[in-house]
Amino acid sequence: MVFFSYKYFMPVTIIFYGLTRSLKKTMKSLKKNIFKPLIDENIPFQIYVHTYDLNELTNERSGENKSKLDHNSDLNLLKSVTKEIGKNLTIKVTNQENFLNSIKIEDYISHGDPWDHTNETVKYKSLKNLLCQLNSLRIVSEIAIKRQDDAYLFLRPDLLYVDKLDIEIIKTCEQFPINNNKKKAGIVFTPPWAKNGGLNDRIACCSFESAKLYGLRFNNSQKYSEKKTLHSETYLDSTLYYVKRQRFFMRALRIRANGNISPDIPKFSNIEKQKELERNIADLLREKRDLPRELILNICEYVDFRCYLCNKVLYPWKMIGYSGLYLCSNECYA
Repeated sequence: MVFFSYKYFMPVTIIFYGLTRSLKKTMKSLKKNIFKPLIDENIPFQIYVHTYDLNELTNERSGENKSKLDHNSDLNLLKSVTKEIGKNLTIKVTNQENFLNSIKIEDYISHGDPWDHTNETVKYKSLKNLLCQLNSLRIVSEIAIKRQDDAYLFLRPDLLYVDKLDIEIIKTCEQFPINNNKKKAGIVFTPPWAKNGGLNDRIACCSFESAKLYGLRFNNSQKYSEKKTLHSETYLDSTLYYVKRQRFFMRALRIRANGNISPDIPKFSNIEKQKELERNIADLLREKRDLPRELILNICEYVDFRCYLCNKVLYPWKMIGYSGLYLCSNECYA
């Protein structure tokens, strides 16, 4: 007789939010590095998506100029993939202009525009994009958190996920039960790059309690903006004040609607690892193309975390660090 641990059958909710502008280019990475690791471990999961019915995108900061969007085609691709792997998919589509007409941007600039220094031609464009993103996240989260699952993966559909999902962080989330106590708000895993003075706001894995805070933070954004500038990463940091934070090492590239690759990815200092990453990215893109020089220059290696006292290799969710020094969370720290 074969016995299975219940830990391998935890339900996981995957949440996609925001524009699906490059899903056709990122889907291979989702199948390989997100869906497959969960399937291989027999961890059940379901997928929730919210996007806008936007047909054209112009974004001065990202270099997108009247780029055509086709959310129906993107969602049909996702439907096909989820059917192929036998997973449930819930989709919600709303109109972005209706949302923007429902708010007053003046209500969010009591302490200025966080992108004022970029001299955008269209005033408050990036701030409006942030609010649209937070609203998308709120809409899909309100639906998804009704399940009260053990772990929630918050992912953007326009990211090319370079690294395989670490299943250990899913198992760790299970150790933080539902308690409805703001000061015991579970755990969140975020990558250690693109923090911009706060927390990386592109990828997260949360237990149920922290997922509510993460996913519904639009609801408190106006109140926050009355006290501080509504900057995405620092606002997320403030929202998760009572949450146990840990890092997990997943890298991802933003793929624009026009196919351009945003170069902000952690670097590799080792030339062989750099070449390996280049090959991996090219394979995930399914294209024969030269990667941008700026991207290659920005590829860097994660630190090999070791205990300062005993030199034991540490996993990011099992270590305590301060000012660059890391200790075993049990033996040496005690």
